[in-house]
Amino acid sequence: MQTKAKIFLSYSRDDSGQADQIARFLEDHGHDVLRDVDDISLGEHWKERISELIADAEKMVFLISPSSVSSPVCV
Repeated sequence: MQTKAKIFLSYSRDDSGQADQIARFLEDHGHDVLRDVDDISLGEHWKERISELIADAEKMVFLISPSSVSSPVCV
């Protein structure tokens, strides 16, 4: 039996479409997906919140693409 996990999804905003697909797949398989668009409120300090989400996650998924490897935020 598979256990439910909190998974932080790291991706470049250029890859939002693919990130949405990955998030849906993980959620359909019973996991909680943590990511910026769902878990950071407007006006919140996003860098601090990202750090909190990563610390709260049990696992991470990195969406590797040309945009993400050239992004100073994703590195």
